[in-house]
Amino acid sequence: EERPDEPKFPLFLMSLIVVGTDFMFKPEPDAFVEVMAKLVSSWFDTVYLTMENLMTDPALEDIVQPILKSQKHRYRLGGKGPNFQKFMDESRQALIKHPSEVVDKKGDTETRTKLEESPSNLLDRLYDELHDMFEKNGKLLNEYLKKFETIKTTFKDNLFEDKNNFLGEKSSEEYRELLEKYDTQITDLKKLMEYQPLGMYLVQLQQLTMKVTSKAEVMLDGVLQNLPGAATERMSLLLKRILTADKYFSPSCEIKTDDIHEYLQFVESIDAQMKAFDDELNNCNEMFDLMEKYGAKFSSEDKMALPMISDRLQSLHSAVDKAMEDKSMMEMFHGKILQDIGVLNERIEDVAEKATDPSLSVPGSPLAEVLDKIDILIEELEDIEKTANEYKEYENKIGVPPTEYPILDQLGPDLATKRQLRKGLAALDSRVTSWRQGLFQDLNHKEVKAAVKRETKTVACLEKKFIGNEIVAKMKEILENMRGKLRVIKALRNPSLADRHWQQINDILGVKLDLDKLTLDDLESLKAFMFEEELVAVSKQAKGEAALVALMNQIEKIWTVLEFNLQPYRDSKTVFIINKIEQVQAVLDDSLMHLATILSSGQAAEQIRDKAVCWRDKLQILSKILDEWMTLQNNWMYLESIFSGSDISSQLPTEAKMFAEVDRFWKCTMEIASKRPKVIACALRPNFLPQIIIANNQVNLILKALDAYLDTKRVVFPRFYFLSNEEVLEILGQARTPENIQPYLGKCFDGIAAIQFGTKQAKVANSNESSEVPTTDVVAVVSPENETIKLSKGCQARGSVEVWLAMLDKYVSNALKRHMKGALLDFHSRKRTEWVLIHPSQTILTISQLIWAARITEILDPNSPAAAIDCCLKAFEIKCFRDLNELLRMVCGELTAANRTTLIALITIEVHARDVVSSMVKNQVRDLKSFEWIRQLRYYWEMSGTNEDCIVQMALGRFIYGYEYLGASPRLVITPLTDKCYLCLLGALQMNLGGAPTGSSGTGKTETVKDLAKSLGVQCVMLNCSDTLDYKIMGRFFSGMSQSGAWICFDEINRIENEVLSVAAQHLICITNAKNAGLDKFLFEGKMIRLIPSCAAFITLNPGCEGRTGLPDNLKALFRPMAMVLPDCELIAEVVLYSECFQSSKILAQKLVI
Repeated sequence: EERPDEPKFPLFLMSLIVVGTDFMFKPEPDAFVEVMAKLVSSWFDTVYLTMENLMTDPALEDIVQPILKSQKHRYRLGGKGPNFQKFMDESRQALIKHPSEVVDKKGDTETRTKLEESPSNLLDRLYDELHDMFEKNGKLLNEYLKKFETIKTTFKDNLFEDKNNFLGEKSSEEYRELLEKYDTQITDLKKLMEYQPLGMYLVQLQQLTMKVTSKAEVMLDGVLQNLPGAATERMSLLLKRILTADKYFSPSCEIKTDDIHEYLQFVESIDAQMKAFDDELNNCNEMFDLMEKYGAKFSSEDKMALPMISDRLQSLHSAVDKAMEDKSMMEMFHGKILQDIGVLNERIEDVAEKATDPSLSVPGSPLAEVLDKIDILIEELEDIEKTANEYKEYENKIGVPPTEYPILDQLGPDLATKRQLRKGLAALDSRVTSWRQGLFQDLNHKEVKAAVKRETKTVACLEKKFIGNEIVAKMKEILENMRGKLRVIKALRNPSLADRHWQQINDILGVKLDLDKLTLDDLESLKAFMFEEELVAVSKQAKGEAALVALMNQIEKIWTVLEFNLQPYRDSKTVFIINKIEQVQAVLDDSLMHLATILSSGQAAEQIRDKAVCWRDKLQILSKILDEWMTLQNNWMYLESIFSGSDISSQLPTEAKMFAEVDRFWKCTMEIASKRPKVIACALRPNFLPQIIIANNQVNLILKALDAYLDTKRVVFPRFYFLSNEEVLEILGQARTPENIQPYLGKCFDGIAAIQFGTKQAKVANSNESSEVPTTDVVAVVSPENETIKLSKGCQARGSVEVWLAMLDKYVSNALKRHMKGALLDFHSRKRTEWVLIHPSQTILTISQLIWAARITEILDPNSPAAAIDCCLKAFEIKCFRDLNELLRMVCGELTAANRTTLIALITIEVHARDVVSSMVKNQVRDLKSFEWIRQLRYYWEMSGTNEDCIVQMALGRFIYGYEYLGASPRLVITPLTDKCYLCLLGALQMNLGGAPTGSSGTGKTETVKDLAKSLGVQCVMLNCSDTLDYKIMGRFFSGMSQSGAWICFDEINRIENEVLSVAAQHLICITNAKNAGLDKFLFEGKMIRLIPSCAAFITLNPGCEGRTGLPDNLKALFRPMAMVLPDCELIAEVVLYSECFQSSKILAQKLVI
C-alpha cells in the first residue's frame, strides 16, 4: 500500500525551450492527455472486447429463442444484444477529437451525454481520473512557467539590444553598470537546475539555459570589445586638450592685441577646465581597472601613457597658478590697447572731417554722388565702431575703465540723418514729378491728398528736430506747393463733370482743354490754379446735379419694379386682397420726400426738374388712390361677410343691391391687379380714382344703413351696445335656430354660459308611440360653474333674437329675486350646513349678509340696555366664529366645484363680517346711527305695498339690488382699503357721479369696482382703453349703459386722446343731468333713449406711467377720486388660505408675502 509521505517519481519527460521570444513546454501537456486516452482505450479493447456475445452462442439457442406453437421463433427474446464494439469506437473517437469535453465532469456536451448513457462505468471512471490528474499537474506547470517572467523580459531586452549602442561616448560608471548587469544575468542563469521535477513531469532546462546565457554572454563581449577603444580615445582627447591649454603659459608665447580677448576668456574658464581635466583622468583610470577586472584585451602602451598624462596635467596646474598671480602681463595688455586706441582716434577724426563736407547738406547736389559719399563714410564708421567696442571689451577684461569716443557717438546719427533726408527729398521729388508730368485723368485725388497729408506730418516732425536744415525746408516748400493745388485737382477730377461743365471750365480758363493729354504742369502753365474758386463752384454744381440725377433714377427704378403683394381672400382662388400695403406706402412716402428735395434744390437742372414735377404729380394721385383703395378693401371685407348671408340681405334689400355693385367692381379691380401687379401700371390706369371714390361713397351709405339697422336691435336689447357690430351680426345671423345662440350668451351675460330648453311629447310618424322633442321654451340658465337657475314659465326663444334675449334678461332677474325670497324664508327652517348647499351661490351670499345685518340691527335696538347690547354682541361674535368653523369643515369635505366656490366666497365675506363684529365689540358700539355701523355695507329686505326688494345701504347711500345673475363667482377679500373705496364710490353714486380709483398697477382698482358691482348685483362692463378708441365707440357704450342700467369701468382712461375725452365728458354730462332731473327718457346724440337710474360710469387712472394724457377739467368734475395704495397682501393671503381650509394660514401668509 502506498504511503502519503512516500516520494513519487515523475512519469513524463518534457523540456522548457525558447521559441522566438517566448518560453514554452515541449511536448505540450495536451499531447500526454491524447496518448494516455489512446492507451486506456487500447487496454479496454484488449480486455473486454475479446469476449464473444452469448446471445449468439448456439449452445444457448434454446434459452434465448422462444417456442411458439411447437416451433422456434426466429426472433430472439433479447434481440441481438448490445453492440459494445460500436460504443467503444464512438467513445474513443470522441476522446481523441475532444479530450477535454469527454472527461469534464461539469460539461453538458453531446459527447458527455453519450458516455453517461453508456453501460461502461469503468471506462468513464478511468477517463475522469486521467483528467483530474493532468489538470492538477497542468496547474503546476503554469505556476512554474510564471517564475521565468523576469528571465523572459531580460532575454527580450538582450535580443533586441543593438551592439552599436555600446559605441557611443560613455563614462566609466556607465560601462561599470553594463558589465555588472550582464555578468549578473550569466551568474543567475548558471544557478538554474538542469532538471526540475513537477508532479508527474520532469522538466528539462538545458536548451533554455544555454540559449539565454549565450545571448547575455554576447552582450557582455560586446561591451568588453568596445571598452579599450573608448578608453584610448578619451585618453588621447584629454592629452590634446592639456597641450592646447599649455601653450598659453609657454614663455615663448607672444600675445597680440587681437589675441587678448581669447586669452582672457581662456583664463576665466581655466578653473572649470582644470577640474574637468582631473575628472577625465580619473575616468580613464577607472576604465582600465574595469578592463583588468573583466579580462578585456588592451595595449600595454596605452596603460603606460596614463602616468605621462598625469605629469603633464600637474605641470599645467602649476603654470596656471603662477599666471593668475602675475600682474605685469595685464599692464602689458593695457599698453598695447592704448597704442591701438590712438590709431583708432585718428581714423575717427578723418571721418568727422569728411562728414562736414558742404555738398552733403545742400539740396542741389547730385543725389547719387551724395549717397555714395555718405554710404562710404557709414561703412567706415561701422568698422570703427566695431573696433572701438572690441577695445572697450578688452579694457573691461583687464579691469581698467573703458575709453569713451564722443565724436564717434555723434557721427553715426548725423550721417544717418543726412542720408535719410537726402533719400526722403529724392523720393518726395520723384513722387511729385510723377503727379505733375503724368496724365491728369489718371490722377487720384484721394491718394494725392493722403500722401501730402502724411508727408506733411513727417516734415513737421523733422522741422522741429532739425531747425534750419535746408533739405527739410525744401521738402516743406514742395509739399506746400502741392497742397495749394489739391482743391483744383479735386474739382477737375470730379467724375460728375459733364460736357456742359467742361465747357464752363474752358470758358473760365479761356482755352479748350485736351483731356486726353492734359497734365498738372499744363494746368499750371495755363494759370488754372488762379481760378480756384470758379473751378470749385463748377465742380460743386456738377456733383449736386449728379446726386439729384441718381436720386431721380433710383425713384424711377423702384417704381418700375414695385408690385402689389396680393393674397387670396379666404379660400377663394379668384378673389384677391392687397397684403402688406405698408411696404408700398413706405416707398411712396420716401419717394415724395426725395422729389420734394429735388424740387427745392437750386442745383437741379431743367430736365431733372421737369421729370421730378411729373413724378410728384403722379405719386400724389397714387397716394389718394391707395387711401381710397385700402378704405374700400377694409369695408368690403367687413360687408362681404355680412351680406353673404340671406338674413341681412332680406332686412336691407336696397343696401344689398348697392353692395352687389360694389362687390362686382371690387372683384373686377382685383382681377386686373392680379394680372397687372405693377403698382404704377395698375393703380394709375384711366378713370380708376373716380370709380373707386364712387364705390367708397356707396359703401358709406351701406354702413350708415347698417348702423341704423343695428341700432334698432340694440334699443330692444341694450346689452348689444357693448358688443362690436361683427359680434351682433353673428348673433343675428343665428336667429332662426335658438340653439345656435348658446356660444354667444357669455358675451351678453357674465353669469350665463348656456340655457336649457323644455321638451314636449310628440307622436312618431306612422306610429302610435310618442317621444320627447325640444321646444323653444327656456326653462333654466346654466352658469360657467354649472350652477342651474330654474325660470318661470313663459320665456320663449321665438321671433327676433333681440326680443327674446331681452325677455330672458327679465326672467333671469325675476328668478333670482324669487330664489332670494325663498332662501330668506327657508333660512330658519333648515340647518345652515344644508341651506348653503341647496340654494344658488349669489342667493346664499346676499341672504347671508342680509341675515347678518338684520341680526346686528336687532341687537342694537334703541330700547335695549347697554349691557344687554354688549352681551348680545359678544355672543354674536362667538356665533360668527362658530359659523366660520362650521363652513371650514364643510370645505374640507366632498363638494361639487360650484358648492366649493360658493363656500369659499361665503367664508371670504363672513371673515370680514366677523372682524366687523369684533371691532364693534371692542369699540362698544350700541347705536344704529354709530358711524362704525353705518359705514358698513348692509343688506335689508324691504316691502313697499305688494313690491319687495333687497336694499343695499352704506353710509347715506341707498341702492336697490340689481338682481344681475353672476353665477358662482369668487369674491374679493375685503381689506380696510376696500372698505374705504366702497364708501367713496357709493358716495359718488349717491350724488349721481362716477368713481375714479387712482393708483399704480397692482393696487386693485378695477377688481374693487367689479366686486362692488357684484355686491350690488349690477352688470359691470370693463373696457381696456387705448388711443384707438374714438368718440363713436365711447358714445355707443354710454348709450348702452344708460338703457341697460349697467356699470362701465374705463380702465386706464388716460390712454385715450384728449379730443375723444372731451366728447365723452359731454356725453356723461348729458346722462348726469338726466339722472339729476329724474327722467326716464332723454335726448342723447339726437335720439330719445331710455334711462335706467342704476347706470354709472367709473374710471381708473395710473398717473405714474409715461405717455398718459391728463383728463379734461369738465371730465374730472364728474368723478370722485379715490387714491389706491398698495393693499395689505399679508391679510389677503391669510384670508385666501383660511377660506381654502389651511390651518396655519397666518404663518403661511407671512411666508408668501416675503
